[in-house]
Amino acid sequence: MKSLLNLSLLVLPALVLLALAGYLVLGGLPGVTISGDQIAWLSELPFVTAWAMATLVAAFCAMQITGMNIENAERIALLERAAAGNRDAYRVVRLESICWFAMLALAALFFWPAR
Repeated sequence: MKSLLNLSLLVLPALVLLALAGYLVLGGLPGVTISGDQIAWLSELPFVTAWAMATLVAAFCAMQITGMNIENAERIALLERAAAGNRDAYRVVRLESICWFAMLALAALFFWPAR
């Protein structure tokens, strides 16, 4: 999951740049008009990206604080044991997955934009 955090710090800003480039290219095409709603959404896009990054970082910090973030090598070993039929390893992997989804959901609710 740590690679997910590192990847998100690169991918989310890249998505914003890609969207901006798309609007610039589409706006420069002859016969294409951009409405006010599209301009408003485009101006909101960097903030939505910042909220997404803050959500991922908050969930990651919560998992580190609670001690539920298992190292990748340990997770692989647990998954191999779970695939071999070890019910305890399966419970640990399932509990960590549930905690990740719960932490992401709570972080998303905390950073939900007020509209």
